Amino acid sequence: MLETPHAYVLQRDNLRCVGPDSTEFLQGQLSQDIESLTDLSSAWSFLLNPNGKLCAWLRVRRISNEEYILDMEQGFGRLALDRLNRFKIRVKCDIETTQSEIIRILGEGANEIKESFVDSGSVADLEWASLEGFDLIGPTATTPEGCTTGTGDQYDYVRITHAVPKMGSELTEGIIPAETNLVPKGVSFTKGCYTG
Repeated sequence: MLETPHAYVLQRDNLRCVGPDSTEFLQGQLSQDIESLTDLSSAWSFLLNPNGKLCAWLRVRRISNEEYILDMEQGFGRLALDRLNRFKIRVKCDIETTQSEIIRILGEGANEIKESFVDSGSVADLEWASLEGFDLIGPTATTPEGCTTGTGDQYDYVRITHAVPKMGSELTEGIIPAETNLVPKGVSFTKGCYTG
């Protein structure tokens, strides 16, 4: 258990989806209900291959009705881009790859720190069931005062201790969503059909 808030800098691959058909296109490709997102809100989602097996576990963040950022573990952006492009036929949605750093704040007291950033538009919910936490995202994200800076190895220890799977480690291509323990967080059962 982290008795004080810790900050971990994580490298992420991003797909920036822009265009008038972005919402409709992503609604048909991701397991989460994209149409229910409001500006600057986010949700976790699966990107599945046509056979129903995992391509990527990612967070989709709505910037506007015509712009979304999909962020995922480093090393999976190109795979996700190739998968989306396979089904991007006569769709007005340009997709580009970028990379970014996020600051993940975990531990007791994280929710109090989060309150000071809520109005900035840079907060993304984390929703680890057993630990307070959130992500600071965007180009202006910096480590907040009152946080201990943690290392990558320390982050992996905390993540594994709290049973949070990671793409490339516990989550690999070829598994099905039911094997991940992430279905309640990443699948909408009311949105209708999507690829996979």
